[in-house]
Amino acid sequence: MPQAYVRRSAADESPPHGDLLDRAHLADREELLERLHSGDSVAIQHEGEPILGRAATPRRGGVMTAMSSTMSMTADLLQLPDLRPGQRVLDVGTGAAVTAAVACFVCGDAGVVTLDIDPHVTAAAHEHLSALGYRPVVRTGDGAAGWRRTGPYDRIFVSFAVPRVPRSPRPTGGRSGPGSRRRPTRRAACGWRWTPCTLGWCGTSAPRT
Repeated sequence: MPQAYVRRSAADESPPHGDLLDRAHLADREELLERLHSGDSVAIQHEGEPILGRAATPRRGGVMTAMSSTMSMTADLLQLPDLRPGQRVLDVGTGAAVTAAVACFVCGDAGVVTLDIDPHVTAAAHEHLSALGYRPVVRTGDGAAGWRRTGPYDRIFVSFAVPRVPRSPRPTGGRSGPGSRRRPTRRAACGWRWTPCTLGWCGTSAPRT
């Protein structure tokens, strides 16, 4: 993850403000690594901004509109689908493309599709995955509608913001293959790793030292 936000304001301070840490800046690298492994969710987009080519300048107010879940939780959740080489995988809610990258590594990128509603998120994911040598299908679209064009899938991983938690996730992308699993992964009061519709400023405050 080449960039991530860190909050500098106190929890009760309004409007919130923070910095965009950038791996390309030597002074940011240590703090960025600490942020990624802090145990908090990591915000990667502010107010729907373009992610590629943005300047690492302070941000104030507004809301975070894309995030990456904690590394430990993502690792735990990725154990549930039991990914295997050669499987076809649909990742709904691309975010920082961590799930897509793991699916490409385990299953092979030829069978991986990652989908997000935000074109800035998918553009960044395409570039970052390409830099790792992966060429999955990266598409922009509504995750609630799925992506049937390249189905059926052996595994479906859903992680995107919804205004309310649905009664049960519907199968996305057509019938899954033999032995497939559509088991919901749960955290807090959410199903299938659903996240709040408005993310706010994530994480604890970290004053610049």
